[in-house]
Amino acid sequence: MTKCAVVRVYDVLSQNELVHTAEDFGVNWCGKCKSWYAERKHARRDFGVAAATACYRAIHHKLEQVRKSRLRIGAVLDDEVEALEAARDLVQRYLLEHHSISAVLVDEKHELV
Repeated sequence: MTKCAVVRVYDVLSQNELVHTAEDFGVNWCGKCKSWYAERKHARRDFGVAAATACYRAIHHKLEQVRKSRLRIGAVLDDEVEALEAARDLVQRYLLEHHSISAVLVDEKHELV
């Protein structure tokens, strides 16, 4: 059985130590409550539009932070950049395939436009 996009995104972030717990992912990456990810995974339900766009925004913000840090300290953060780009691509693909959303615009304050 194919994993839901939300599980694949969580796995990428977790395996690269960018998210520490399911609760952290639900609250800080998807803008939901602490039990949100556990419920989604257990029920085999995927992102909704609001959670997916919030996750995209959080990934975008973290990716910018890591890229700026990488400029200062070198290539140490390459794995994080690759993981964040992979997670971002998973969310983008999910939004396009399941909700026909082809782009998520984020301004410099990392807010949805």
